[in-house]
Amino acid sequence: MPVDARDASVRAYAELRRRGRPDPAAFEAAVSVLRCRCPEVAPREARFLVADWIGDGETAESDA
Repeated sequence: MPVDARDASVRAYAELRRRGRPDPAAFEAAVSVLRCRCPEVAPREARFLVADWIGDGETAESDA
């Protein structure tokens, strides 16, 4: 998985949440970004990947 696909997905999620969008909408947007950059990734796998990436970010912020 290209690092830029992960970065773009996480950035999309974070920015939408920062702007007050609900979590499900921000999550689906992040999945869409991943699928646009890596169309070979199946929808279910994309959801698992994005959830993992977003979870990593939240854990890192709570530990700070």
